[in-house]
Amino acid sequence: NYRASLWNSRQEAIEAMRSLVPFADLMKISDEETELLTGKADPEEALQALLDAGVKFAAVTLGADGAMAGTSAGIVKVPGIPSPIADTNGAGDSFWGAILWQFASRDLDPEELDPARTEELLRFANAAAALTVRRPGAIPAMPDREAVETFLAA
Repeated sequence: NYRASLWNSRQEAIEAMRSLVPFADLMKISDEETELLTGKADPEEALQALLDAGVKFAAVTLGADGAMAGTSAGIVKVPGIPSPIADTNGAGDSFWGAILWQFASRDLDPEELDPARTEELLRFANAAAALTVRRPGAIPAMPDREAVETFLAA
């Protein structure tokens, strides 16, 4: 997360953050960070730039429009899930937490993901974010796995 107040300058932040990209296997950025981290304003171009830099699974959250993710097998976009909004704080965190949980609990290898599996990951993560924005407070609003699965099954 880019926070301008934490840096002496925007350029310092760009150089520091971009220097770490080649060391990341998994990476999530928001649509507001695409140009900052890749030099590309377009989310799909930004994903491709991250993949070209060596990231094995890259995701870009698009707010209410959903999310995109890319691997060596291609780029997938999944629309957002309409949800009443009480507070957007924590939506990106719950999205990324849901992605990481899936990788860890299912022992997934990003280099073996096909587009259909990537789409499943995004749908689960979008559901976690949609549930999060329904309640105020970033941490108290985050759903657990069971809540996300119940929501998706409805």
